[in-house]
Amino acid sequence: MGSSSPCPSAASTSNSATPSPSPATPPSLSAKNFASTFSNNCSAFPFERSPTSDRSLPGRFRSSPHGLMANSILTAPIPASAATAKNPSNRAFQNAFFRRMGDTQQFRLLFDHLPDIGFFAKDAEGRFVAFTPHLQRLSGCTTEEEYLGRDDSIMHTPLTTATIRQDDLKVMRTGQPLINRVEFLFNSGPGSGWYCTTKLPIFDSEKHIIGLMGVVKPFTGALGTLPEYANLEAALRLIETHYAESIPTDKLASATGCSARQLNRRFQKAFNMSLQDFIAHRRIQAAMEALHGSATLADIASQHGFSDQSHLTRQMRKLTGMTPGQVRRRLATPG
Repeated sequence: MGSSSPCPSAASTSNSATPSPSPATPPSLSAKNFASTFSNNCSAFPFERSPTSDRSLPGRFRSSPHGLMANSILTAPIPASAATAKNPSNRAFQNAFFRRMGDTQQFRLLFDHLPDIGFFAKDAEGRFVAFTPHLQRLSGCTTEEEYLGRDDSIMHTPLTTATIRQDDLKVMRTGQPLINRVEFLFNSGPGSGWYCTTKLPIFDSEKHIIGLMGVVKPFTGALGTLPEYANLEAALRLIETHYAESIPTDKLASATGCSARQLNRRFQKAFNMSLQDFIAHRRIQAAMEALHGSATLADIASQHGFSDQSHLTRQMRKLTGMTPGQVRRRLATPG
């Protein structure tokens, strides 16, 4: 899923199979040291780590020489090497622990239980190999299996799919993470809106990039963790409640305590689009949600800020690559 601020403009990038690129000096990230990279990049995700010691855990969950044990009361003492390490953050100590791990998907399972945060992983051709419950709810699918082996076009509109693929290829080509990208994702099903996305490349044991993984969170939930957007929050709230109306730019500027020109520059910097384009995206988002129902296109246009049905059709095709009729037909035959 993918666009930190600023996000790139949509491009008609091909979604064809792409050979696995290999950067000159990539950060090491193989299946075996996924856990280490996850820990190192945790600051990029909108949640905090807990420093809780395993001594605070109930007896049946404390460390043992053989790892974390459940459903049995342990009588063996905690190994001195783990409990009294002089520097528990030392990289060697960390690596020694992760080498003892078995299935590296243990970390991935954590995302199944984090509300509003979705985890995904794709191969070099953009096909999903992991898709957690939060993303399943946003996309409208029932199970992860429905998405395995398929690309973003199963969920997103054509232009959004092209933009995502463009970002994915850049991450895999350069080996550099994409951190906290704020982007508007148009889904052909439910869940269209602004999201905050982080992506990292995945390396195999030979240091060749074989895909990428990422986390995505609704932008409204990420506002509190992205200070650069704090000075836009008043305007964003006002747009959310009045997007179907003609909102004077001066009124939005006054709400944020700046001039109209300054406000437009802030939107351009934060979202890579003008204030008016931002409002247009919100109107199309609402119109696409309305297409799930039985309202006529003329009614949808008048209720969501468009002058008429033709205006709605032109704007939807421009921003999503699909007409209202095409969106409705796709909703009727998902997948």
